[in-house]
Amino acid sequence: DLPSSDIDHVVTLLLDNTLSRTSISSYTSGYRVFSRFAALSGIDVHSCSVISPLLILRFIAFCHSVRHLQSSTIRSYLSAIRFFRLREGFPDPLLDQHG
Repeated sequence: DLPSSDIDHVVTLLLDNTLSRTSISSYTSGYRVFSRFAALSGIDVHSCSVISPLLILRFIAFCHSVRHLQSSTIRSYLSAIRFFRLREGFPDPLLDQHG
C-alpha cells in the first residue's frame, strides 16, 4: 500500500497535468487575486478549511463592480479557486456544503 503522503503527491501530479502551462499561469494569477481579496476580509485561504459562499459572492461582486472584469474572467477566477482548493486538499468551495 502507498502511504497517504505518496497518494496525495500522485493526486497533485494528476491535477497539475489536467491544465496547460498557460492555464496554470492564468489560474495562479486568479487565485492570487482571490487570496488578496480574502486577506482584506481577514481570511487566510491557505489555512481556512472551508470558504464560505458569502466570501465567494463578495469576491464575484468585487471583480464585477470594483475591478470591472468580464464575466469570462470571473468564471476563470472561480475555476482557479476550485482548482487550487482541491489541489490543497480542501473541499470544493463552489459546491453547496449541505449536499
